[in-house]
Amino acid sequence: MTFQGHPLTLVVNAVALTQKSPDFTEPKPYLSLVTPADYAGNKLIIASVPSLDTSVCSLETKRFNDEA
Repeated sequence: MTFQGHPLTLVVNAVALTQKSPDFTEPKPYLSLVTPADYAGNKLIIASVPSLDTSVCSLETKRFNDEA
């Protein structure tokens, strides 16, 4: 993988398809927080993009939402 023509090494902890997510909190509108327990019993897809200010990330997010 490269970034702006320079080699890039990604360091990640891969998650198996059926693996449960680790605990996390994320902000919701109006300063409340959500945790995995809030999604109990539902299938959840978490998509993460570096920045919505880039054309690729913005298009990816828009298409994902359009197809959801």
